[in-house]
Amino acid sequence: MFEGDRILLVHEKNGTWALPGGWCDVDRAVGENAVKETLEEAGLTVTAERLIAVQDCRRHNDPASAYGIAKVFFLCRRVGGDFAPNLETTESGYFALDE
Repeated sequence: MFEGDRILLVHEKNGTWALPGGWCDVDRAVGENAVKETLEEAGLTVTAERLIAVQDCRRHNDPASAYGIAKVFFLCRRVGGDFAPNLETTESGYFALDE
């Protein structure tokens, strides 16, 4: 999710910063899952506006996964909400693309 020219990242409990995301539930469309994961990890209610990228992890990650995993990225618009620490993340923030 972008706010102006900055992107939302969450600080995961393992110490890394990442885009909100997770495994897609079998009963949800991928866009619905992006909305769910953003609420769970960042505390934000969003709408998934459009698909912006698909990454085939077998072709783009080293080492390649033994599983057929694809990461699907959506541009989302914030509707409301505020961050609260949770089971997966300790904080969130907006960062410039060059940070």
